[in-house]
Amino acid sequence: MNAAVNELSAPTQVIDVCGVHYDLAGWEAYLLGFARDAPEYLAKFAPRLCSLAGADLSKYRESLQNSPERAVLYLLERGGSFDQPFDEYAAALPAHITHTILQGCAWRSRDGRGANDYIAACARKMPDRFTAWAGVSLRDPEAAVRELHRCVKELGMLGVTLIPFWDGVAASDPSCKPIYDAALELQLPLWIHTGHHFSARVPLELAHWRHIDAVASAYPQLTLLLGHGAWPWVAEAVSLCLRHSNVYLEFSSHRPAYMSRAGSGWEPMLFHAAGALRDRVLFGTSAWTSQQTVEQLAAETQALPIPPQIASKWLAGNALRALGPRLPAAR
Repeated sequence: MNAAVNELSAPTQVIDVCGVHYDLAGWEAYLLGFARDAPEYLAKFAPRLCSLAGADLSKYRESLQNSPERAVLYLLERGGSFDQPFDEYAAALPAHITHTILQGCAWRSRDGRGANDYIAACARKMPDRFTAWAGVSLRDPEAAVRELHRCVKELGMLGVTLIPFWDGVAASDPSCKPIYDAALELQLPLWIHTGHHFSARVPLELAHWRHIDAVASAYPQLTLLLGHGAWPWVAEAVSLCLRHSNVYLEFSSHRPAYMSRAGSGWEPMLFHAAGALRDRVLFGTSAWTSQQTVEQLAAETQALPIPPQIASKWLAGNALRALGPRLPAAR
């Protein structure tokens, strides 16, 4: 991080709408999902994954060439941050990171455990600082509906996480209607992966912004978060926010420090920061993908060439307004 960012005072309040923390079983479910459906992620983020696990990069890459599944198990055997207790994870977040939404995962570990139950239990421990959203799969909408009702009514979860490219199903596919109907009935906001993905097994088009346009039109009462900012279709994401009052952009997994550079693709978001997007951008990290901490990413956001009051909205104010009663900090 550059000196200018280091010298910034910490933002007074930060809400991370894309936090990722699992126990070993949850990480196993999550990473084995990549091994099965998008092994390119295991190669792309090899240095970061090995850093988190405290694993040898060359051994990991050798294992990955032979079997993505074995490479994941090698990481998890090392443990490291993948075996970090929730209390330690929470304690490592500075006080000005006032709330984190823990995003769920639809997949299960080899012994059948998923991540939803664990992160829901974490959120119940510290409900003033954490909220859990249920990860469900678009591959089986009826099962997804049952899981949503269970997660809300039994576990107290307050939102939905969808990753269309992982499931091989577009967010606008008619088969997904029961999921959106259930979200509407349960009054749940949805985080939907939109934009670039690394899987060569499914078309990039599965994560295209036009699918969110269709969902937003069909369900104007649902709050929709464009996960990862729909990059590289940022201009189109701005257009979606202009067209639909229920659509918000969040830029997790992308470094704010690079956004103001020419050619980054984020120019439309910054150009409209004080206008059309002043109330429509939310801060998210998906911090496992980054060498930077949540605190550093928030400081980089504060250092963007936008008015300070807009940075404050992006870091916390817009999340409080957009998610309302589904965010305990707003109650």
